[in-house]
Amino acid sequence: MLTTLLLATATQLAPLASGLTEPPITYVLDYGSNHVGDAEWLARVSAAPPELLHLGKDVPMTHNWGPIRALGGENQAFGKGDDVKRLTPAEVTQRVSDLTAMVRALHDAGVKMVMPYICGMTVAGHHQKRTGFWSFYDDWQKYSGPFMLGLRPAPDPAKWLQLDPQGDFQRFYKYDGDFYPAYEPNHRYAACVNNPNWQHWLTRVVKLLVRCGYDGTFVDNGATERCYCEQCQKLFRDWAKKRGLANDDIRQAVPGGDARFYEEAQRFWMESLHQFQLRLRTAAVSATASAGKGDKAARSFKIFPNGGHNRYEAVRLVFADSDYVMFEKSQGQFGTHPGLADGKHVNHNVTELKFVQCVRKMVKPIILTRSGYPKSQPQFEMNRASAALGCAEMAAFGNGGGFLIPPKLPDGLAVLKQWRGFYERNADLYRSNDSFAAIGVVFWSEQKLAGNKKHVVAAEQVGAQLLAGHVPFDYVTEESFTTNNFLRRYPALVVPEITRSEPKRLGIIADWVRGGGSVLLVGEHPEDSPLVALAKSRGQAKGLVMRMATLAAPDAVPSWLANYVHVNGSVFDEDERPELKSVFVNAFTRRDRVTWDVRACYHIVNYNVPLGVGAPPPTPIENIMLRLPVPQDLKPRGITALDPDSADAARPEWRAGEHSLLVKLPRLSIYKVIVVDYASTKPPPPPKMKSDRRGFDF
Repeated sequence: MLTTLLLATATQLAPLASGLTEPPITYVLDYGSNHVGDAEWLARVSAAPPELLHLGKDVPMTHNWGPIRALGGENQAFGKGDDVKRLTPAEVTQRVSDLTAMVRALHDAGVKMVMPYICGMTVAGHHQKRTGFWSFYDDWQKYSGPFMLGLRPAPDPAKWLQLDPQGDFQRFYKYDGDFYPAYEPNHRYAACVNNPNWQHWLTRVVKLLVRCGYDGTFVDNGATERCYCEQCQKLFRDWAKKRGLANDDIRQAVPGGDARFYEEAQRFWMESLHQFQLRLRTAAVSATASAGKGDKAARSFKIFPNGGHNRYEAVRLVFADSDYVMFEKSQGQFGTHPGLADGKHVNHNVTELKFVQCVRKMVKPIILTRSGYPKSQPQFEMNRASAALGCAEMAAFGNGGGFLIPPKLPDGLAVLKQWRGFYERNADLYRSNDSFAAIGVVFWSEQKLAGNKKHVVAAEQVGAQLLAGHVPFDYVTEESFTTNNFLRRYPALVVPEITRSEPKRLGIIADWVRGGGSVLLVGEHPEDSPLVALAKSRGQAKGLVMRMATLAAPDAVPSWLANYVHVNGSVFDEDERPELKSVFVNAFTRRDRVTWDVRACYHIVNYNVPLGVGAPPPTPIENIMLRLPVPQDLKPRGITALDPDSADAARPEWRAGEHSLLVKLPRLSIYKVIVVDYASTKPPPPPKMKSDRRGFDF
């Protein structure tokens, strides 16, 4: 077996400029409708308070109807009859008082962040019969003064809506008959985030949340904009001019039309959504400052949109500056809860989590999973062990994000209490780390905007092979190329299915190959790619470029890395054990700027956790041998192992080789973090007088 070297000649730990990790959080979503004044509910929350509690429409004024009687739920809930009866201004004042008391009580109970539900686009009612939101709009001035709504926006809300290229209302929701079923006899409309009147209204909704003491807001439909209204036409003309487009008529940007032009329209809509998220935060900051709550409170208001799932391009282009983004994983053949389904299929959220981490921006991931949709499947339902697995996954891959523990889950409170305690006791292990990867996988989500859907699928397949081979890896996103010499952190890159040429980025990779880097091209690539040229012309670079038509072999990428790059990136010393195939690994490092010492953390997660109601508990894996790399100029001085089931850190057996450490892990239930402390063998460089770098210098 080849010696495990995370880089071929003892890792040099090259940095990226920003995006260091943060501790994970515990997360609960509770769309119940009777929270206000419910002492029993408050007691349940107090028994195991999550760090982030996500509520339904527990708001003074809903985004879609205005001020109505119902509380809780999301867009589909409470949309008929007495539920949508409008509150009087006096009743809204009382609601503000009640919600303020509720939020204060939740904070006192230990909840750090309380965030209710709004939607970035939904309007409810009937624009011709003047019902729903139109009824509230007609009485706007009754509410304007007490709740600082400002003058009633003009024109009519029917002019605030998204339109299709023909000028008709754009519809994103499934109708059954003449009306939206949950709102009958009313409609569900989609507002345009570029419309200044809709912006005005949503910012007032957010300002009222600040008034109630909320810490942020969940924004549903955060990535849904495909509008051709007059405002979008006007703004797109400016966009087209700045981008140097020959055509500036957004009405001609349609699927199946000019691909490049439609790509630009998608970018325009995504930037519109991005600016909308920022506008909501700005409104909250303004409201907080006006209330005299101080700069710290103003900066802390969180924006938490939905829209990450299957939209990796949106994570980068829409949500990079949001605080959290939800991946609503509703459908899957085996459900979407993490764990082992049907005794053989492994559900996981690693792709989503690693992608967000590797984008290295502000945003952190939130994972919502289901056993099936619209109906649940008991055999794939979450149980206590799979809930713990979701928390373990966040510890290993989540970088400050959270995994949903449903409030009705049996033993859910115990899981929340245990994992929040573990996260908080060991917060320093999860803070300010950078990834420690044996290989980079190019994941350029913008390929999808150009119609290249194969790229994302192939990148996920490469990641799956590396996970099964226990090889720590990074996704190399478009952001990575903003940092000089970032490629020196990897001995090798995999570049899967690039159908649209990327001359600048491919040129940077080609220069890296000429200096000695190794690249595996998977699938289709443009013939004008400099990497294709290097693959054809052997001997013209110090490095290596190889091509692989498909990923048919389940270990194709780890085998290429070992046989051609001569790096066995696996941190396991015995990959042949079948029970280890569903054990995944992630690795991080952090350097002390004063002593130049390094701490490395290896997160080991066992996905052999049976799903389903009444499923047996997971079977622990005994005596796992790890072979961990020793970074260049460092000497190991101690190893500890931690997990939520143990009160104290364990000290596993280990011995040092020339370039690696052999560590014995006696028992793995669901999660372990192996912490290796290294002492520097050379003096640190002199301190810099001035730096704009957020990260650590490795």
